[in-house]
Amino acid sequence: MRIRMSGSYSIYDFQDAMDCIIQTLRLNGVRELRSVNIYLRPHDGDKELSFTDQETGAPFNILKYGGRKEREFRVISPRFGPAHEDEDSGIK
Repeated sequence: MRIRMSGSYSIYDFQDAMDCIIQTLRLNGVRELRSVNIYLRPHDGDKELSFTDQETGAPFNILKYGGRKEREFRVISPRFGPAHEDEDSGIK
């Protein structure tokens, strides 16, 4: 599903529009959203804004929201637990 929003929005109007969209989706039985992308062009008056990374100074145009706190994986035995791709699994 694609949601198209035309026109310009103050940051508060955008927040109100997103709230309206979410309430409408909820009213229609939507309980989860997956793979959400929002494309926008941030402005301050007539000037389109661009941003740089405060640590590297490199320009960027993608912000990533990591979502809610990820579920912690609990283990009951030290013999079984999470592994990472770059680790040697020890499996022969």
